[in-house]
Amino acid sequence: MIRAVYDRPAHRLTVTGHAGDGTAGQDLLCAAASTLTYTLAAALVDLCAAGQITEPDARLQPGDACLHCHSSHASRGAVLLTFDTIARGFALLSSRYPDDMAYEEK
Repeated sequence: MIRAVYDRPAHRLTVTGHAGDGTAGQDLLCAAASTLTYTLAAALVDLCAAGQITEPDARLQPGDACLHCHSSHASRGAVLLTFDTIARGFALLSSRYPDDMAYEEK
């Protein structure tokens, strides 16, 4: 099971586990979760390059990812929009595949 936990006030998304519905490299749910996770990582790099956040903290390992950043008051809206959009994707996956995906928002 994949578990995504979004801590909105802390600007942190943690994704752990595997769906286990298909052969490694061919599991569509794992591919979707990976795409969302790497999209958030790339967006945080872009926000950093634009000077809106300091260097993000990112751990990206198979079955174990955590993305976190600090924002200033001025950039808080952009950071929340970025995290909220990705979190919405995880919420949608969880509602579609409840046996293989869990989503929690703090």
